[in-house]
Amino acid sequence: YCETSWQTYTRKPITIYESNQLSSKKTKYKTGLPMLIVGTDLKEWVKVQLEDGKYGWGYNKKVYSHNYIPI
Repeated sequence: YCETSWQTYTRKPITIYESNQLSSKKTKYKTGLPMLIVGTDLKEWVKVQLEDGKYGWGYNKKVYSHNYIPI
């Protein structure tokens, strides 16, 4: 696990997972909302802090496929 601090926002809706497992509970995160990427497992997942202060996980394939742009 590696900590980071990267402020971004969504360009389109994305799925946020409760844990770093595709089978975990998931929610949609709307377009244009800010989030802070706070860590990564250096493989497939990034841990994010959402606008409401809660934490979740984004699947790396989604995060690095142009869904986010640095603020």
